[in-house]
Amino acid sequence: MIELILSLFFIAMILLYTSWLILVLMPRKEIRGETTYPHLSVILPAHNESHIIRETLNALFRTEYPGSREIIVVNDGSTDGTREILKELALKNKSLRYTNTNHLGKANALNEGVKNAKGEIIVSLDADSKGWRYALNRANSTYIFPGFAAYRREALKAVGGFKEDTLAEDFDIGVRLRKKGYRLVMSNAVIYTKMPETLRGLMRQRMRWGRGTLQVIKKHPDVPFNKSYGATGIYGIPSQMYWFLHSFVVIPLTFYQVFEGYLRWFVNYNDYLSMNVAKYIFNWFSVYGMIDYTQKTLTGQYEFTHLFLLSLVVFLLGLLYSIAVISRVSRMHLRYLFVIFFFFPYSVFTLASYSFPLIIELFPHRRESSVRVNVWEKNR
Repeated sequence: MIELILSLFFIAMILLYTSWLILVLMPRKEIRGETTYPHLSVILPAHNESHIIRETLNALFRTEYPGSREIIVVNDGSTDGTREILKELALKNKSLRYTNTNHLGKANALNEGVKNAKGEIIVSLDADSKGWRYALNRANSTYIFPGFAAYRREALKAVGGFKEDTLAEDFDIGVRLRKKGYRLVMSNAVIYTKMPETLRGLMRQRMRWGRGTLQVIKKHPDVPFNKSYGATGIYGIPSQMYWFLHSFVVIPLTFYQVFEGYLRWFVNYNDYLSMNVAKYIFNWFSVYGMIDYTQKTLTGQYEFTHLFLLSLVVFLLGLLYSIAVISRVSRMHLRYLFVIFFFFPYSVFTLASYSFPLIIELFPHRRESSVRVNVWEKNR
């Protein structure tokens, strides 16, 4: 039974990785440059960003743009030194304006910035970004703008601005724009974002992302598998939904296999902690394990099964995909090879961040149903 389940998920992963590879490797289309440069309003919602806001704004000040622009920071109930830094920087740079709000939440903070903006184009930027849903964009299936986005003012007005009923206001507004018939595209711009500095903070961030994604999908049940919404409905959102199912099934099976092997081959022989045990764990959680598994299978030490063949194809496609994405957005560095070599632990962690939000959203706390959920908190 376990082999059948794993086989089905391996086949699904092969299809996904193949589609992603095709999309990533498609030739880029040349985009003609704009001949006019409309007035830009760059909006940064900020909550307790004193550790990064100065660096972010200085990066914005250095950014070149042929037209006029304004930078609006919405200081949303910060209790650190964010307000004082904004006051100081506003005196030095006339393009910067800021407003103070009483912890309205990110969505409402963005709306406050839009209300005070004068630009035809509204640019939203997270205050902790200085600045890949690459494959989805190639399939005309972009539906989320994490961290950095530009909107036409008329489009924001048409969908009623940002909403506070999910933890993923950037995903929600992307879907609502798609439903209104607007086209969403992703540029080749690269931004750098401030990541949580602790494991607890990283888990809180990924849990929030996972819950927000599920909340938006629940809010727009008419979009998934609906051809009326093009590639977004048929491919983009369903492929994201798949990973929740994948995590819910594959994570327990993976840990079952790891501990079952440990009990069978080591504990049964009173070998609880040794170099062989360490090698066993190292093989499971690094690329070397797949290389060793392949070598022993091809030399007859292990049985050649269809499950081995499927896992090998998934491994190779995943490796090729990672290399292709890196080559598209950056240059290959030694640290990237290190990350790829030990990618499995990170993938398990990422999948876990899908599993737990799924459980929470399937059985939501009754108190949450009557309150707004888009009240941000820091993830340090």
